[in-house]
Amino acid sequence: MVVNMRYREENVTRWHDIDARRHVRPSFLLTYMQELACHQMEAAGQGLDALRDTEGLAFILTRMVMVFDGKLGPLEKYTAQTWISPARGLFYPRSFVIER
Repeated sequence: MVVNMRYREENVTRWHDIDARRHVRPSFLLTYMQELACHQMEAAGQGLDALRDTEGLAFILTRMVMVFDGKLGPLEKYTAQTWISPARGLFYPRSFVIER
């Protein structure tokens, strides 16, 4: 597992991820984060399908803390980063930053 190496992508919010106040819904922020984590695992040669199919392993979300310093709007460019910290027992902490 690649630890402490930041993976970065630039993207644009999608119109259908927006609520009535024109902010990205928190559920879609989770989707953005999951996709970013999947892309990082694939880039490291450890795709989630391969882990499941060959190793019988899966990741399960057990805890989460989210801090919002602002809101993303429709069709807004953003940069997302993720990295994995050293494992603590069965826990593999993963961090994310999403910035305009």
